[in-house]
Amino acid sequence: MKHYDWDNILQYMDEDMLAEALAAGKRAKAGTGRRVYRTLLIAAIIASFMVTAAFAAGLLDFRALLLEDTLEINGQEFSKISLTQPQTVPEETESAGAQENALKDTDELEEKLAASKAAWAEWEEYMDERTDREVPDSMKFVLGKGGVLQSTEKEDGTVELLLKTREGEERGTVSMEDWRQYESWVERQGLPYGGYDLSYRVYSEEDACRLEEIAAKYGLNLRKAMQSALSSETGGISGAGFLTNQQLAEKTAEMGCAGNIFYETPVGFDKVYWFGEGTFCVSYYVDLPSSGERVTCYGYNSMYSTLSSGYEVVAPERNLDSFSEYSHTAPDGTELNILFNGRKAYIYVYLENSFFTVSVRGADSMTQEDVDYIADTLNYSLIGRG
Repeated sequence: MKHYDWDNILQYMDEDMLAEALAAGKRAKAGTGRRVYRTLLIAAIIASFMVTAAFAAGLLDFRALLLEDTLEINGQEFSKISLTQPQTVPEETESAGAQENALKDTDELEEKLAASKAAWAEWEEYMDERTDREVPDSMKFVLGKGGVLQSTEKEDGTVELLLKTREGEERGTVSMEDWRQYESWVERQGLPYGGYDLSYRVYSEEDACRLEEIAAKYGLNLRKAMQSALSSETGGISGAGFLTNQQLAEKTAEMGCAGNIFYETPVGFDKVYWFGEGTFCVSYYVDLPSSGERVTCYGYNSMYSTLSSGYEVVAPERNLDSFSEYSHTAPDGTELNILFNGRKAYIYVYLENSFFTVSVRGADSMTQEDVDYIADTLNYSLIGRG
């Protein structure tokens, strides 16, 4: 008997961040009706994005981060918070003092985000059609369900299937030929092609050509294969791929920034990773001034000019109402938006060329002064300006 754990195949966890880019379920639903609908969506998406309700200058609370769909974990519904692409923009953003990178033309930003959303819808359409071609009709009942798939090969040449999900169990019987075709499709999901970021799910030359075509059509860059480095000090390991904390901090100057974005080297790093066109992540540790408790700060820089879905890194939140919002001015003059509930915080800012977010978590309790201290560890004026 074989078991396919669909909660782990095609998706990965980063602490309690959910990286949804590899999730099969959201994009693998059959039916020509859906394809027609999505074609209409692509045709209308730019116009619909440009006429969404305008927001006054200032804070956008979770609207800047909140994805439309939700996530169910152990029977509880969670909101999905995108750390990788803004979901809406303010009507205008005022420049404050030394904030040289303040966003001044939100119309231009809206156009860039609309292009990215339209391009992703077109790429998602292609991925849906690809799945329709490659997955036998008899196996499509397992797509988009999550859970665990068990298979038992029978002497008569058929395969009995048992799909266990949070909602219950489903059974089916398929031919050996369909089962082998499905197995081949599953195996290809873990074999990226052409040096592209895994979240694009490029598996063939045909895929690569189509993705490049869509990106060129909308004037967008693509993330290439991820590069990463870990802390030799945090893990006590040295060798290839491990750097000191100071070296990791200085590495940010090579990731599309105008210099080292840290005023002081953090007490530790989980990791850093980057893609070469300006998108990068810094996951580091900060000791809270109020208690000395160590928290994890997950910072992500998303370039407006790069094709993104918003699902690359997602944080689940169950009670958005528990967060308060406020504005904070960083040492370089950058006006930050902060969401805070006493245990976790989100910091985000619209920069000239990119959207930067920091998720702060892991504390039993935090004060607003703690969050402001974390916010002040970075020089935002350098981000995305390499």
